[in-house]
Amino acid sequence: MIARSLEEALAVITDGCVLAVPREASGVAMAATRALIRRGVKRLNLVALPTSSLQAELLIGAGCVETIETSAVSLGEFSKIKADVDGKMLSDAEWEGKRGDFLPGDEDRAFIESLMQPQYEPGKFASWIAPPKVGIDNKPGEFEYVKIA
Repeated sequence: MIARSLEEALAVITDGCVLAVPREASGVAMAATRALIRRGVKRLNLVALPTSSLQAELLIGAGCVETIETSAVSLGEFSKIKADVDGKMLSDAEWEGKRGDFLPGDEDRAFIESLMQPQYEPGKFASWIAPPKVGIDNKPGEFEYVKIA
């Protein structure tokens, strides 16, 4: 099918769809992202290949995403912007004075590390990893994919 408009191309993306998005360096279709948000699509299962940034942030912030599978979500090229949580641009001095209010510190990092305990028991998942809904080839999660002799 050749879509004649953006809306026609996006018509197949409905509530609850799995939507794969490329990393920003691959040329993200931000017009499509904004159109999905305007349309109010919900419960998307976002798969970032392999990462995402602004596109995922916008979809999540707009309430469009139910789940996300990714190795990371970052602000990419926007990571150098010095702004408060309301989007007000800050001077270097203001940023240095308030950065601890916006960014994780040593205490936050220690807390995250305390959560990330390994799990070695077959069929179990570490507490910080969500188990998949289904396994490979629709096998159950406890399927023994690798047999150790």
